[in-house]
Amino acid sequence: MHTVFVYGTLKRGFRLHDHMEGARFLAEGVLHGHRMHKITWYPAICADPEYRVYGELFEVDDAILEVLDEVEDRGILYERHLKTVDVLSLNHSGSIEMSEGSGPISEQIQAFVYIYMHPLEDGLIASGRFEK
Repeated sequence: MHTVFVYGTLKRGFRLHDHMEGARFLAEGVLHGHRMHKITWYPAICADPEYRVYGELFEVDDAILEVLDEVEDRGILYERHLKTVDVLSLNHSGSIEMSEGSGPISEQIQAFVYIYMHPLEDGLIASGRFEK
């Protein structure tokens, strides 16, 4: 099994989430040191220490990972990298738990992330959150 961090159209409720069929949602997460840009109808990310990207963590098997490689045009548009992602803890109601004034409770996990292979300049999404 593999852990994958998705930040755009593969998230729950988004356009390409049906490709995640059989994946198990783990938690929301944040990837530090990367910035997000909108490219037509989908987002892409690249390394930048000044930004962070919010998304979702899923557990996937080899078959789903192969599908994701195809969906992301691995080797053409995106490359899959193993990155450290902060896991935002969820309470039993599904909302993020907040500790005494310190923000979300977090741990870290290694997850595959699809990073854009080409220069990104226009369409910055400074919030790091891809919205519909």
